[in-house]
Amino acid sequence: MDPSGLDIEIVGGEPFKNMMNGLIDKLHKKSKTAAGIIDRLRKSPQKVVIAPGSNNQGSVTYPRQGTNPPFIFFPGNGKFGNGGTETGSPGHSKVVPVVPERGLAHELGHVVIPPPPGERKSPDLPYENEVIRKIENPIAKELGLPKRTSYDHF
Repeated sequence: MDPSGLDIEIVGGEPFKNMMNGLIDKLHKKSKTAAGIIDRLRKSPQKVVIAPGSNNQGSVTYPRQGTNPPFIFFPGNGKFGNGGTETGSPGHSKVVPVVPERGLAHELGHVVIPPPPGERKSPDLPYENEVIRKIENPIAKELGLPKRTSYDHF
């Protein structure tokens, strides 16, 4: 359990654990939407594990037959993308800041909105866009970040 009581296990070195605890606390304090998700997870018997990832994107793995907790893999250095920005989908010129808060909001969205069953393309754009629309964008708005128009890899 982390210091805020969230049933989350953060694995990795102390700098990573401190970064993730700080992000969780910041999201909880600055976003009603994120606070609702975090509070829901606090009351859930389901554990979530956050581990450092090796690339510049976050990802989530899901339990098989409910035997393992979901794992959020988060960039170990907290940096998404290749330059701190993500451009919109083709035809859009909007540049969206890629900050750790947005990344964690998106990955938490995957925990509370599980993927549809069956085989999926990677990325599953309808599913990714649902997470953006229902979770990431409302949190981003509360943090003063611009709306993301669609899912693109960072």
